[in-house]
Amino acid sequence: MLKAGVFDNFKDAKTLLIWGDQSGMTILDDRLSQLQHTNRRELTIGDDMCRLTIRQVVACSDYSFLSVKSAQKARWDCSDDVVNFAKGLVRPLIDQAGHQFVPVSGDAEQIIISCNEYPFNLR
Repeated sequence: MLKAGVFDNFKDAKTLLIWGDQSGMTILDDRLSQLQHTNRRELTIGDDMCRLTIRQVVACSDYSFLSVKSAQKARWDCSDDVVNFAKGLVRPLIDQAGHQFVPVSGDAEQIIISCNEYPFNLR
């Protein structure tokens, strides 16, 4: 299970939360690898409650920008370095519960990637 959502006041900040279980973290790790090692530059995760598009862009090395289109749609544009950084944070979550933070600007103050900490139906 892998979900995504933007929350106005999560841990005292507007937050993009990407959460799931170990299999979800494995999927996220694989999908981020596809961005790194193929010509593919975009992926979508989530469901009808919220669809998150992650788009790898050519930009400065620490580029990470979230655009919230609606309650059900968001886009995270990030550089290859940020994709690599996020992938490095996801990998340990495959084996254990916990969370990691990814810096972002734009329509959120933080991105949290979490494994086995929140229920599937969190909203």
